[in-house]
Amino acid sequence: HIGASISVQEDILKLALEESLSFLSQQVLDKRAPAHINVGFQEPLYDLMPKKTTMNFTVERVIHEIDLTAALYGLSQCDSIAVIFGQLSHEQSLKMREDISSGKYTFTCFVDPLSGLLDLPDTRPISDLLSFTPQGIISIGGQWIDKAPKFHLRALHLKVHVHLDFYQSWDVTDASDFIHIALNQFPEEFELRLKEQLIKTSSVKKGYNRVELQWSDALVFKTALHHISDWSHLHLANSTAVRYFSFFNRPVNLYANRGISGIDGSLSTAIGASLARQKERHFCIIGDQSFIYDSNALNLSSLPSNLTIIILNNSIGAIFDWLPGNRALSSETQRLFANEQKVNFESLCSSFGVSYICVTDQQELTNAMAEQVSGTLVIEARTMDADNTAAYELLKRT
Repeated sequence: HIGASISVQEDILKLALEESLSFLSQQVLDKRAPAHINVGFQEPLYDLMPKKTTMNFTVERVIHEIDLTAALYGLSQCDSIAVIFGQLSHEQSLKMREDISSGKYTFTCFVDPLSGLLDLPDTRPISDLLSFTPQGIISIGGQWIDKAPKFHLRALHLKVHVHLDFYQSWDVTDASDFIHIALNQFPEEFELRLKEQLIKTSSVKKGYNRVELQWSDALVFKTALHHISDWSHLHLANSTAVRYFSFFNRPVNLYANRGISGIDGSLSTAIGASLARQKERHFCIIGDQSFIYDSNALNLSSLPSNLTIIILNNSIGAIFDWLPGNRALSSETQRLFANEQKVNFESLCSSFGVSYICVTDQQELTNAMAEQVSGTLVIEARTMDADNTAAYELLKRT
């Protein structure tokens, strides 16, 4: 996903550096993609550094007039068009919530959980696309968690895929024609000109909250979410925790490092965001593997006092149990994927001076969520893999 990259060495001339940075910035603006700057230093770094110099470089931002002609023509050739909302920034999500709630859109909005729109009554989960056969799609925002809609749309051999996002494009459907438009909102002209083709269907909300669940990761997620106030900051780690938001959701400020670096950095992101907004409550729901992998994030001189971390500890990398091909693998391969761990989370938290509570049932979790501590709180919810798989399959059948 990198749009441009430069490597900077210590002996680079100031003029050359300014030229490189100007080139890089222009590439970012033209390609709407992230930049990579590699700064190499020579060891040792203990000598006094030379006096800082000021770098002067400017980039002329060229605002291109948005031309919808090609997109409108391609979409007009389709009998039916689905509109999909992927992962959205907080600002985008709030704007879209306002538009959908006000009745501005007459079409059906198929939404990814990380769009922050799934709790709205007039939206449908992106998984519902499996029941439709559009000839074209309009997508807005970032990536989609669920891979099944991608496979389904690819199999349809779409005529056109129009993607709306100011920075990046996600060509995930293998459509005959892919068009990227640098917009962060749905153009009114699309609805005016394509009103008859845009899929319209009644919203169908499944009763996941009414499903009776035994003690499992799913029940932990459902219970924790019930005790989180609306518009709190919720950080969901990769790759299991984030998927439970498809079943249980509410209006929150939602964050997840999707499409970036696997399980790495989820805890660091939550801690950094909590420190940046210390007057607001933050919650992080994270798996045991992700927590262990990023546990050095707790090695700070001052941790936030507004953060509660809930660990879904099933002792393995349970996400692989959800994949359809896992059962066909040998027992040895499954064992490697599971990566069973026996970490003592209480000792780990104690080594960092972090408050810790272990829960093994719903009432204990409810009590722990109400606990008042002076700093960061870690709640370890111990579950069993077999119970988690059964709960997940029950929710999928609902």
